[in-house]
Amino acid sequence: MRERERTLELLKLAATGRKIKFSGRIWKSSRMLLGLVGKNESLEEGPCILNLLRIFEKNADKFIPIDKNKYRRIGKKVEDGYNSFKADKNLLLTADFSQLVFSKEKLNISIRYQIPGKVTINPRQARAVGFSSNVFEAKIFREQTIIKNGDININIFKALVSKETLEYLQKIRLEELYKPLEGEKCNYPNYTLVEFNISKLPVINRSCAEEDHSLDYILDLVYQQRLAECRQKVLRYYISKVPIGEVDSNKAYSKEQLDLLYTYGLEPNGVYTGVDNKLLDDSGEQYEYRYFQFALKGFSSLPKVEEVIEKIKAGTMKSKGPGAVMATFIKELNEKRLLSNRVELMKLLEKEKVIIRKNTRILAIIKLIQGLTGGWWQGLQLDKKKKYFYEGKRATLVIKVMKKVANK
Repeated sequence: MRERERTLELLKLAATGRKIKFSGRIWKSSRMLLGLVGKNESLEEGPCILNLLRIFEKNADKFIPIDKNKYRRIGKKVEDGYNSFKADKNLLLTADFSQLVFSKEKLNISIRYQIPGKVTINPRQARAVGFSSNVFEAKIFREQTIIKNGDININIFKALVSKETLEYLQKIRLEELYKPLEGEKCNYPNYTLVEFNISKLPVINRSCAEEDHSLDYILDLVYQQRLAECRQKVLRYYISKVPIGEVDSNKAYSKEQLDLLYTYGLEPNGVYTGVDNKLLDDSGEQYEYRYFQFALKGFSSLPKVEEVIEKIKAGTMKSKGPGAVMATFIKELNEKRLLSNRVELMKLLEKEKVIIRKNTRILAIIKLIQGLTGGWWQGLQLDKKKKYFYEGKRATLVIKVMKKVANK
């Protein structure tokens, strides 16, 4: 990691008695060379990328995606051989920082944004199935990665920031971090267009490293997430039993119209998924990454819902494990007469998704911090298969350290 390499360089310079240049409010030469800490100053006060992203998200700031020719892609490129989607021109694309994506496996933080556009289909085909127009509003979704494998992937970017964020930036007094672009116009009256250079910021600071990452805390997160995944699988199964014509976004279309939209890569909800997608093998740089895998003993895989239903009927369902959780949930839905109520099932599904997204994010941040600090947990034991585990009150947490090669 570049941060560690830089730290080693500074330590070597200090050991040889050479002067070290520092900038900013926190990393002062008086602290590093003379051991002096100013009043009310501590390492926790130093800004970092993770906390900056949290500020952006809290204040509803907006990220401006980087031009695709300047952005450093981290994955393989997907090319649509028959692209019927055309993006709207002269639009300022933005992404709410609430759309941050924390990778479940890699030490990556990305941001998801939407590109509006239109899909044009053959006018004769459109008329033949009863469409009054052959042009449809559409959208595609893309991601840009800010942190890749624990390191900075985007050094410089623009964002629309709120008054609260500007006040925070002025308070930390790091002039090299940001530059208001007052001369550039934007159609967001309550925001200021700012250019950020985060290349000199650490990904995390000491306060991040001191957050609660105890094994009991991690176990509770993984346990709640796994239960939510069990319920999610059940809900998706019963929702899938609803005939396609009864799905809300499909009600406005006939079967023939839906088939034509799918032919042109367009979902009924307006999302364009592509027509002839191909993965370009040489478009992504290979890199090795290490990651932590958190699991629950006995919950490594979830059974099929059909198998659970059969065991319920046969009376052979075990009292523990994911199957038992799914069986209990099915019985609850049945008692409330919700198994065929799509509207209520969708509401319940969204609740489970919220739990899963929230816990995935917290666990991803813990993995990121542990990966950057090289920290480890006290209280882990090693089993015969050389897997680390921790026995909690209601479950056993298993932690695996894995290595993979991306874009292989």
